[in-house]
Parts: sequence; C-alpha cells; structure tokens
Amino acid sequence: MAISPMKKVTILAHQEIQEDLIRRLQEMEMLQISSFKLDPEAVEDSTLSKNGEVTDERLEARHSDIQSAINYLSKFKENRGLISGILPSKIILSPEQYQQIVDNFEEAPVIQQIRGLEREKSDVLSEISRVESLMDQLRPWINLDAPLEDLSPTDHTTILLGLLPSKILPELRKKALSLTEAFEVETVHEGKEGTYLVVTFHSAFQEPLLDLLKNLGFEEIKFHDLKGTPRELYQWYLSRIRELRQMIQTIDEKSGELIHHRQNLQILYDHLTDQLQQKRAESFFGQTAETFIIEGWIPSTKLAKFRDRLNEEFKELALFEVEPKDGETPPIYLENPKSIRPFEVITELYGMPNSREFDPSPFLAPFFFIFFGLCLTDAAYGIILTIAFLFFLRKYRVTLGRIKLMWVLLFGGISAIFMGAITGGWFGDLVDYLPSSLYFLKEGRDALMLFNPMDQVMIFIFIALILGFIQVCFGLVIRIVRNIRDRDWVEALCSPLAWLILINSIVLILLGHRDILPPFLKTIGMAMVGLSGLTILLFTDRTTPNRIIRVAWGIYELYGITSYLGDVLSYLRLFALGLATAIIAMVVNLLGNMVLGLPYVGWAIFIPIFIIGHLFNIAINGLGAFVHTLRLQYVEFFPKFFQGGGRPFRPFKKNPKYSIVADGL
Repeated sequence: MAISPMKKVTILAHQEIQEDLIRRLQEMEMLQISSFKLDPEAVEDSTLSKNGEVTDERLEARHSDIQSAINYLSKFKENRGLISGILPSKIILSPEQYQQIVDNFEEAPVIQQIRGLEREKSDVLSEISRVESLMDQLRPWINLDAPLEDLSPTDHTTILLGLLPSKILPELRKKALSLTEAFEVETVHEGKEGTYLVVTFHSAFQEPLLDLLKNLGFEEIKFHDLKGTPRELYQWYLSRIRELRQMIQTIDEKSGELIHHRQNLQILYDHLTDQLQQKRAESFFGQTAETFIIEGWIPSTKLAKFRDRLNEEFKELALFEVEPKDGETPPIYLENPKSIRPFEVITELYGMPNSREFDPSPFLAPFFFIFFGLCLTDAAYGIILTIAFLFFLRKYRVTLGRIKLMWVLLFGGISAIFMGAITGGWFGDLVDYLPSSLYFLKEGRDALMLFNPMDQVMIFIFIALILGFIQVCFGLVIRIVRNIRDRDWVEALCSPLAWLILINSIVLILLGHRDILPPFLKTIGMAMVGLSGLTILLFTDRTTPNRIIRVAWGIYELYGITSYLGDVLSYLRLFALGLATAIIAMVVNLLGNMVLGLPYVGWAIFIPIFIIGHLFNIAINGLGAFVHTLRLQYVEFFPKFFQGGGRPFRPFKKNPKYSIVADGL
C-alpha cells in the first residue's frame, strides 16, 4: 500500500537474440527502458558504444501508407450507436486470429486501389471547382442573347464585355458621346459589385475610349474559347456539374466496397506500430560488435518473476542489478490492494508523488467515496449509476482505456446509494407522492433515513464541516509521519504537529465555551493554543540569523490560521451540492405531479418530464460531485503533505490504437 521500490537492471545479451528479446520485453510489459549512458572512466573496451537513432524507413513508409488508407476508408464507415460512438471501439480478437491476419493479409493491392480512387476523386473535384468558377463568371451574363463567339472585335468595330461601377455609367455615356456618336452601351445585369456592360464603338476611336474606360474603373471580362450564348453555356455546365457529382458518388460507392478491408488494415497498423516501437527501442541500447546492453527500471516485486522468465527463454543473456548513477531518480509505480487501485487515477491526474513520500491514493480513497455520495444524496440515482457503470465495465472492459476511472465512478454510485438511503433521497421526495397502497415504501425509506437534509439543514452542515476538519487534520498527520520517517524531528514538531495541536485546541476551547465539553478541557485547550502558537511564532524560520525577521515570519505564518479556516469551510460544498440535488429532484417531481392530473394526456406528459428531469439531475450533479470532490482532494487535502514531482513508471509495451488481442476468445 505504497510506492513500490524500484530496481535498476542491466541486461547483457548476444546480438543474435536482439529481435526476439525486444519482442518478449514488449509482451511482458515489466521493464521501463532507459537510455544507456556510456561512462568513459568505467569502460576499458573501446568497442562499447551507444546506439544512435534507429529506425526502419521501409517500415515507416508502410506504416504511413496504411494509416492514410485507414483515414480514407474511415470517411465511409458504417453508422454506430450512441454508446459505441462515445466509448472507444476496438477490435477484439484472439492471438490466433491476430497472427493469421498479420501473416496472410496483403495491404498493397488495397492501398493501390485506394490511391487510384483518391486521385480520381481529386481530379473530379478539381473539375467541379473549375466548372463552378466558370458558372460564377457566366451567371451575370445569362440575359445576354448573343453568342460569345460573335462578340469578338472586327476590322471596324470594337466590342468589350466588362464591369463598371453603377454610379459611373451616366458619366461614361456623356464623355464617350462627346468623343464620338459611334458608341453604344448595353446593360446586361446590375449587381452589388456594379453593372455588367457590353460596350461597342468604332475602332477609329479605340485609343481615347479605352483610356476613358480605364480611368472610370471599367474592368474588362474575357471568355476565351467559349462558344454559344451565356445561358446555353450555363445550362451545359449545370448538367456537367450533375455528371461530375454522380461520378463522385460512384467513386464513394467503390470506396465503400473496400470498407471490409479497414479492420484488417487497422490490425496490421497496430502490428507495424509494435515493430516500429521495437526498432526505435534499439536507440536506447549500448552495443559492441557481438553484444548489446539494455538498461531499465523494474518494480522490485516483479524482478524475480522477470529474471526467471528471461533466464528460462534466453540462454545467451545475463541480468544484473545495478546502482543508479548520481542524479538518477527512479520512476514511480503505485502498488495498492484491488479496492484502492482505482483511486490511483486521482493521484495520477494530479501528478505522481516523488520516491521519498507516501502514495496518497489509499489516504484519499475513503474521503472520495464518502464525499461523492454526499454530493448526490440520492439512492435511486446511485443505483442507476452503479448499474450503468457495471454494464460499461462488463461490456467494454477490454476496450476501456480509463478502467480505473470507471471503477471510481462505480464506487461513487455505490456511495450515493448509502448516502441517499440515510438522507431519504429516492428520486428526491418521490416516495411522498406514492398512493397509500404503497405506504410500506415510505416506511422503508423512513426506517433507513437518519436525517432529512431539507428539514435538518444544520446537521448536514455539521457533517460537512466535521468531515472537512478530519481530512485537513489527517493531511497534517501524514506530513508528521513523513517527517518522522525522514528523521526530520524538528520540522515535524515545529510545523505540522504545532498546527495540528493549534487547530484542535481551538476546537476544544469552542466546545468548552458552549459547555459541550468539561471546563478543564477548555483550560487545557487554551494552554495548548499558547504553546503551539509560540512554537510556530519562534521556530517557523530556523535558518535566518536575525531574530526579528524570524519572529516576523512566525507572525506571518500564524496568519495562516485563516487558510485552515477557509479550507474547512470549503467542505460546505458537500452540503450545497447535496442540497441542490435534492431540490432539483423535488422540482422535477412537483412538475410531474402537476401535469399528472391532466385528463387523457397527463401520463404522456409526466413520463418525459420525469425521465428527462431526473436524467438531467443525475448528469449535472454527478459531474459536479466528481469535479468538486476532486477539487477538495487537490486544493484542501494534498497541499498539507504532498510534494509530487515523480515520473510515472512507463514500461515498454504494446500500444495498440485499433485492436486488442485477448486470450480465451
């Protein structure tokens, strides 16, 4: 129930078994491979060196081609259900099925077909883009009846098509006619961008009229090699677009016919990923002409099993335990009982502890369990959550990546059942709306209920504050134990122990003042407040030579009593969220009861209100329960003792993206 001790090991083996050994290490998932560091002073054999970056370009290219093919086929994948769309969907197969596909499936013909379809589709899309661009150019000229080939200049006549700002048109006519009467302007279309014109004039006046048009902002438009009227051309292009889109549909249908290859491609992709990882792992090795060296970390509890397996399967290797070099810190591997293991995800989300401190997972587990339930305070909601997550764990256990998180949420549902039962929450106050024939359900609820949070608000507040006070004190106790374990007696006495005595003594004084405790305990509390406060005042700073500065720091530290008060008050969110869940459930029940009496349609309206309302309440307050319970651990509990900074243990293993190989299928 702690951070597992780590051992650093060195494996020395012959080059002949390198591929087999790497593959076996990946399958065993026990060793975190570290980069081999050559120590010139310790190595006399000049042939020993460190591998550079190792890769396989052919394998990389094949891997990339398969991923591109999968991405292309994924556009045509079949529709999935809601749950399958949310949860990660992976291919589950036996080792025999996996090996059969890896050995027999040839991806090259499939990739070649996909590339051909991709090129064909790209060409068609480019043609669609070109035709649509031409249609955009022709659209303003649809009302022009003349064929475009007839609008070419002649020996005596110049014909121009173009765009002119609408407000400039009268000025154009006036100035052009002042130059010559052999000038004509035909308006074809008016739009926001301006007026589309056909300008005709005698070629003898071409130079001055072209200058005039240019100065007035005339933009000439040319249609090269187009024959027919704009309307005829536009209609032809429209039919061409329909043909091209039909071609796209045909290509997509052909692509869809290849969808059955996608699963094999995905399995082969995962296989090549494993091979690439094996190849890249060689970059961390040391080597000589005939041997290679692997260094890495392994949990001490797994070392004996690891050594036995390697010695049994490989004769040409030797495994040694070695001492870490100066500055090396081992990775962190959390090892807890099965009941605590799911809560490791809470620690992992925050950050791993360092090797000198405790794993906080077993310490936060009971608090997280209780707090989650108090935030929901509804047994029916807890039953729904428990059944839902049991279903997910049973149906998707192999494919769920965050299996620990799913277990935490399952425990949260179980907690909500207990906390809901003792607070009388069963779909809020639904039991109160049941007919008299079901009165036994109300009696059962009342028998389980310890207090009603709606009527006995102060009890709920006291429970939240007491739980918060206990967890804050527990955090200080953990810090004291850690200091004692590290033999830092002075730090334990002058900081966490002094604060623990101080805040508990204040509680003794308050309870004694309210005559809840005997008067002598109040007197003891006052004495302990003085002693612990003086310890904090004088010994918070034990390094500064100037005593005035040391006392000043002590006064500042004593001001931290307000932060402890704030930490405890922060646990009132348990009360607030629990009450919010109950109130929303009551509102849903009230609305449902109001419509239930409507003739004919009462039940039809009641059912969606009840289902949607309570599902919304479960979702919003379930999320709130998780987030705020998480916050209490990270903000109020962890800072009392947790330092962090550890690196998580990441063993060399397979990392499949699409498939999972499971025995016993």
